Amino acid sequence: MSEIVELVIGPVAQYAFMRVGLAAAVVVGVTSAVLSCLLVVRGQALLGDAISHAVLLGVVLGYLVGGPLGILWGAMAVAVATGAAISYVARHAPIRSDAAMGILFTFTFALGLAIVSVARPRGIDLFHVLFGNVLGVTGADLALTAVTGGVVVAVVLVGFRAFHLWSFDPQLAKAMGMRTGVMEYVFVALLSAAIVASLQTVGIVLVVAMLVTPGATAALLTSRLSTMMAVAAVVGLISGVAGLYGSFYLDVASGPAIVIVASACFAAAFFLAPRRGVLAGHLARRGARDRAVTEDLLKALAGPDGAGGSRAVDAMAEEVRLAPSRLRARLRALARQGAVRLDTDAVALTERGREQALKLVRAHRLLERYLHEGEGVPLERLHGLADG
Repeated sequence: MSEIVELVIGPVAQYAFMRVGLAAAVVVGVTSAVLSCLLVVRGQALLGDAISHAVLLGVVLGYLVGGPLGILWGAMAVAVATGAAISYVARHAPIRSDAAMGILFTFTFALGLAIVSVARPRGIDLFHVLFGNVLGVTGADLALTAVTGGVVVAVVLVGFRAFHLWSFDPQLAKAMGMRTGVMEYVFVALLSAAIVASLQTVGIVLVVAMLVTPGATAALLTSRLSTMMAVAAVVGLISGVAGLYGSFYLDVASGPAIVIVASACFAAAFFLAPRRGVLAGHLARRGARDRAVTEDLLKALAGPDGAGGSRAVDAMAEEVRLAPSRLRARLRALARQGAVRLDTDAVALTERGREQALKLVRAHRLLERYLHEGEGVPLERLHGLADG
């Protein structure tokens, strides 16, 4: 136990850069996570990708104009300009918004790489710009990141109702008098600020993962936006902290380490989410199939007149089209529920099972009547549709 505590506390207690890096990772993780929910709900994951790639051009131009102090301001200016240009092109050109994003982010990223290849600025570590280096965050970087992240989260929380309506139903928001165009530009500015704040931590290539993965993970666990943001913030927090320790102990770049943890959280939710996970879906489908088989068995045992006499198990297997082993398993389950009496080769309904079967038969006939009289379904198709 003491060794685990030492692994967790030791680096933070011994190294100032770990304390600064940990704080930066937490701020970036939470800030990106809150915005990621809005991106996921609006179906605009590519917008974060577009703006993040455009930041390279801003970094290069900012450094060439203002030196190291101009990097963040240049990145912010180009990020906002790119986001505004995407919105403008999508509104005024006969192309989809994702096409506008693809055109503009590839152009700005290519232009940034071209300028780097020509100017070769010595003060820019391209690897750290692309993939981040949270362990190299200075106190000044942390202060700027914290202020930026705080402003972004505060704006989202203050305007939560407006962002909520605008994200889910922009047409209704516009009909209610909301200036959706202004909302879009405000959101682009917030997104740009979050990306620039994440520049040192995860880099411009991998920041898109932090702007999508926490929100996508939360969306698998809840459909309520406020809860989604809280869950996404926890995912971002875990990703930042665990990724930072992974970067420290495994000597890997901080950006990839943080993104790998976030992706692992998504994978866990994808498979294990209570309602929307793969496992839950499989169990729900299996349960639906079992219920359908159970209903078919009860109706078959009741017979057309509902008398429910004793039936041979082998004959029933052919009637309900089930393998004998599966049929016996379902009959044993019904026997445990008190719906049937099961002998070695025969089965019959109990009084309780007969009541259940008659309810099913009545419901089946009512559905057939509705389909025929209300929907005009031909009689020869009714049985299959009602069973389905």
